[in-house]
Amino acid sequence: DVGRVRKWVREGALRQASNSPVQGSAHDNLVEVWVRAQHAIWDYRPELASVLVVEEHDALVFDCPADEVGIVARLLLDAVRAVRPEWMNGLGLDTEFVEGPNMYDLEPYSVPAE
Repeated sequence: DVGRVRKWVREGALRQASNSPVQGSAHDNLVEVWVRAQHAIWDYRPELASVLVVEEHDALVFDCPADEVGIVARLLLDAVRAVRPEWMNGLGLDTEFVEGPNMYDLEPYSVPAE
């Protein structure tokens, strides 16, 4: 489609061609965070009841008992900070945490200091 005569088709194809590698790399980073976080949870304390429920676009959703939220948030933040691909030139990944009883009643959450 990049060689198409119609300007809007050609420009759409160019946008998609430039965006696809970015989206693919972002997803690869998220998967690496996902794997690191899950292993950190298992290694930290195998009896933790928290589980990764779903990955939705650029979010990881955990089901955590209230007394484990701080632990899981800290482990997840450490996993995010450990993902530093060379091509990012030292840039970090932006991370926001929210918590709530369901997906509709979420509030910002501050990860406790170590």
